[in-house]
Amino acid sequence: WSVPALTLRRLLMQVGVESSNLTMLYTVCQHVHVQELKGGTLVSFLHVLGTHYPSPLYARLHRSACLPVLQFIEAWICNGSLDDKWEEFFIVRTNESISNWTSAFALKTAMLPAPLSVTTASSILAIGRSLHYLWEVCNDHDEMLNSMDVWGGERENRNLAAAEGLLLSEEVIAKMAQRAGTIVHARLKQVLFHNHQLHAHMSLIKQVLLCGAGDATLTLLAEIEPTLNASASSLSLLTLTASVQAALRSVYDS
Repeated sequence: WSVPALTLRRLLMQVGVESSNLTMLYTVCQHVHVQELKGGTLVSFLHVLGTHYPSPLYARLHRSACLPVLQFIEAWICNGSLDDKWEEFFIVRTNESISNWTSAFALKTAMLPAPLSVTTASSILAIGRSLHYLWEVCNDHDEMLNSMDVWGGERENRNLAAAEGLLLSEEVIAKMAQRAGTIVHARLKQVLFHNHQLHAHMSLIKQVLLCGAGDATLTLLAEIEPTLNASASSLSLLTLTASVQAALRSVYDS
C-alpha cells in the first residue's frame, strides 16, 4: 500500500476549509478590534454576520458570545448582581445612591444584543431594581427570592436553547423575565401594601392634598364667620386679611 503523492491540488483541498475559517476569523477579529466590540455589541455583530453569511463557525462564535451576556441576565434577575467591570452588559450602575432605586441603575441601549428588544430589556432592568429595593431599602430577604428558577424547573431548557443557538432569542429571554418578574413583583407588592401599609400612607397624603375632603374649607369658613357676619360698613381689607390669616393658621395647626 503506497501513500499518494501530495500535490498542490490535494493540499489545497485538505486545507481549503481551514483556510476559509481562518479568513472568517480574521474578518471577525479585525472588526472587533477596530470597532471595539464587546458584550451586546459583539453578539449583535455576530448575529448579523451569521444571518447574511450562514456558517458553522459564525454560529459557534455567536453561541460563545451569547453565554456571558446570558450569565449577566441570570445574575441580575435572580440576585440583582451586577459584576461588570468591563462594561459588557446593557444595564449600568449610575452615580445615584442605591437607596434611590429608580435611578441607581439604567439601561444602556447601545449594548443591547440583537435581537433583544428594548421592551424586554426594560422588564429585566425593572426586576433587578425591584430586588435591590427589597434588599437594600426594605431589608427584605424572603427565601422565595433566593430560590428562583427562571428556567421553569427544567434546566435542560437552557442547554436546549444553547444547542439551538437561541440563548438570547426574544422568546427565551422574555419567558425568563416573565417567570422572575412574577415572583419579584408579587413579593414587592406584598411588602409595600402589607408590611409597610402603603395604602394607608397614600390615603393620608390624599386627605392632606384634598384638604380633608372639604373639612378644612368648612373649618376655615367657621373661623371667619364672625368677621363676615359684621355689617359691611365695619369691614375693611386689613380686618378681613387678618381674620383669614388667623383662620388659616388655626386650620393648619389642627
